[in-house]
This record gives sequence, C-alpha cells and structure tokens, in this order.
Amino acid sequence: GGCLMKYVVFGAGQTGRGFIAPTLAKNNVDITFIDKDKDLVELLQKEKKYTVKYFGKTEVYTMQNFHILHIEDEGVLDVLKGADVIMTSIFASNINQLIPVLQKAEVKNTPIICIENGVNVKQPLVDAKVSTQIGEGIIFCTSIGHDDLSVTSEYGVQIPIDINSLQKPLLLDGFIMEKEFKNLIQR
Repeated sequence: GGCLMKYVVFGAGQTGRGFIAPTLAKNNVDITFIDKDKDLVELLQKEKKYTVKYFGKTEVYTMQNFHILHIEDEGVLDVLKGADVIMTSIFASNINQLIPVLQKAEVKNTPIICIENGVNVKQPLVDAKVSTQIGEGIIFCTSIGHDDLSVTSEYGVQIPIDINSLQKPLLLDGFIMEKEFKNLIQR
C-alpha cells in the first residue's frame, strides 16, 4: 500500500540484515537497504529473501518484502528523498562516506538514526549538518553472518534509541525510546 512508512537501512551486513531489518519488518514498514558491496546487493536482489536463525531457538524468520540498492545506483537519491526514517548500520569508520549522498538527497528534516556498537557514531553526520534530527541506537547483541545470506542473531532483543535528538518518538515494536541514553551506554 502507499501508506507504509518508508525506512532506509544503510548497511545490509550482519547487523542490518539479521537484526535491524527483521525488527523493522515486524512493524509492517517498507524497507530499502543501501549497501556498497556490489556482490551482496546483486545476490539479495536475485534471491529476494533470506533467513534469520536465532541462538538456542528452532524457529527461523524469513525476511522478504525488502528492496536493496547499491550506493551508486540511480534510484538511491529518490529513495532517500522519500524516506520517513533513515537508519545506518555500517562501521563507524565508514559513516563519513554517507555524507555526500545524504547532502545530495537533501534529507534535512528526515530522522537519521545511527545504530551501532559504538559511542557517538553519529558525530560526523552532526558536524556535516546533513539532517536536523540525528539520533543513535545501540546494539547489545551478536549477529553472525553465513555464506548463504542467512544470519544467526539473538532472539527478542530490543534496540534502545536516544529519543533526545528526535523531534518525535518512533513508535515501533522492538525499539525502545530511551531518555537516559548516555547513562545506558555507560552501563
């Protein structure tokens, strides 16, 4: 339907694919991955699905109904312009590479949430002023990628998001809007 919220996830690696996207998918939103690994992008475009397994569980989640683009594809700017929320799940050292694309797409009012295993991963995006809302989330879980696109992850883990930098909370199952985000990280 045309009413689905549009989420863009930069990074179709273990965390983006195995943890963030399936959590988003349970909320019935439109998901587009953007990645710089051409082989991975082509494989996911061809397969159109992958599975997520969970440590200690027999159930398997099949992730489908997603789109994926290579970061240099023509459609990327349009997808970013139309996004309701942008999430990043890439190594902190690569976050700078997103700045030119985000600036070109002029995502000034779109919430961007950097979800990583690090602290203050969002700083380069803040410094470049790509958006007025740049938040952070943190991952307290392990995901392991496999050769066949499947990922093994932890079951039922929620993703804390720093609500202080967003104009309004994301009302999503699996995401916790955290007011004391800094304290949470320090713990």
